[in-house]
Amino acid sequence: MTCQQRQGMHTQVTNFTTRNTVGWNKPNSRNYKISYWYRQAGVWIYSGEKGYSGSSTNPYTLAVAGADGYDDIKIIPADAAISSWTYIPLSGISSSTDSKGKDLHYEYDNFQRLNRIKDQNKNIVKQIDYSYAVQQNDPAVPIPPTTYYSAAKPGPFTKNDCGTGYTGVTVTYSVPEGKYTSTISQAAVDQLAQDDGQIYANQNGTCTIAPGSLTLNTNNSGLSYPITVKLMQGSTAVRTVNFPSAGGGSVTYTDIPAGTYTIIITITGSSTPRTFDLIRNNDNETRESRSGTSVSFTNVLINSMSSARVIAY
Repeated sequence: MTCQQRQGMHTQVTNFTTRNTVGWNKPNSRNYKISYWYRQAGVWIYSGEKGYSGSSTNPYTLAVAGADGYDDIKIIPADAAISSWTYIPLSGISSSTDSKGKDLHYEYDNFQRLNRIKDQNKNIVKQIDYSYAVQQNDPAVPIPPTTYYSAAKPGPFTKNDCGTGYTGVTVTYSVPEGKYTSTISQAAVDQLAQDDGQIYANQNGTCTIAPGSLTLNTNNSGLSYPITVKLMQGSTAVRTVNFPSAGGGSVTYTDIPAGTYTIIITITGSSTPRTFDLIRNNDNETRESRSGTSVSFTNVLINSMSSARVIAY
């Protein structure tokens, strides 16, 4: 069996194998199951429990595309459960894996005392701080404050300081665990890490113009046939919406992606033409009229600072 040395194992205290077959012979007629951890793109992933059917002459294949390492391979009876632990001499447990493949990792201070327990994503689930007992009301012997360490903030973070009419993009940035310390509270130190990510997003992210709105109005007589509106960019219909059928009806679509459109209006099931007016950005001076069963308006700018309105008569 080919093994790699200590760098990068699942539990950090044993070797792992690069071989993807298991040739273990079942000692009896019972059903058995197998579970294991595999490394893919540098990340260890739990396989879950699977039925085992291998043997020394017909090995079981750990078929995981892109995996380059395997660790903690366990074969047990199908009706059994197993948990495992690893140990550091003179300290104690370094990791544990329960029967469902959930990990806990244990860290110790310079005096070999347990001070942190982390989950499989390296988030702190418990922290222990030690202090010495002192005589009450003795000002000469101050009690040392508790030190809190910031949890990891994996992001992403979104720029939030754009001007009116613009939205910030989301950036990829991760604040590592323990980057900040505080003697105030865990919430206070975690906020420092959160602020770090937000500052990075604001300094490195960009602003894009926000979506705009399209309003469709129907005159007081209402519609006898459906009228469809397509917002086209080239040959692509970005949005397809409909006029309200009720007389005097109005509907506003506020999530139209910012851009310049050709608006195509089509009456379905009727050969009777209607008149349509386009008003750009609530400015009646820009009113344009078209009549027919299929009409279009070109170069219609829609964004957070430029809306469009179409009226059907």
